[in-house]
Parts: sequence; C-alpha cells; structure tokens
Amino acid sequence: MRAQYTTRRDFTVDNFADQFDITEREEVGLSVFVCSSGGKSLFEFVPPGGGMFLWVCVLSQQSDSVLTRLRDTDEAPPSEPSKDERFPVRGSAQ
Repeated sequence: MRAQYTTRRDFTVDNFADQFDITEREEVGLSVFVCSSGGKSLFEFVPPGGGMFLWVCVLSQQSDSVLTRLRDTDEAPPSEPSKDERFPVRGSAQ
C-alpha cells in the first residue's frame, strides 16, 4: 500500500511542477514547497513522507488574480453535480 501512496504523491508533485514554478523553503524541519505563477505565490504544500493525505495551503490573497482569470475565461465552469451524483445511494439505479 505504501508503494501506491508513493506513486500517487509523486504523480501529484510532478503535475504541480509541470504547471507551476516551485521553490522550496525550510519551516520547523519540514520542506515546504511554494507553487507560483507569474511571480505570485499561489499555494504551498508539504509532500507526505507516508500516508495518503497531501495538505495544501492556498494563499488566497495572492490567488485572487488567478480566480478572476478563471472566472473571466470563455470556458463554462463545470456544472455542480446534484446531491445524488455526489452521494449515490447503494443499490439505486443510475
């Protein structure tokens, strides 16, 4: 199971690196990775050493311009799934 979590972690971090500029800083003995775009820090994370959770801290003050760009694009946002789509009842017909 640990190998599967490692593969998932590496996949996620590699995709962050493909999409953002990443810098590393030390904080309380941990390596904190800061993801930036256009010179602005957008979020930071600490890759897990084990386990399945990757905690991400979104730097909302810096992310406003990104959210505005996403809002102002011509692409329609994905529609919100209904409660039944998010939480299907076992045995119900889909």
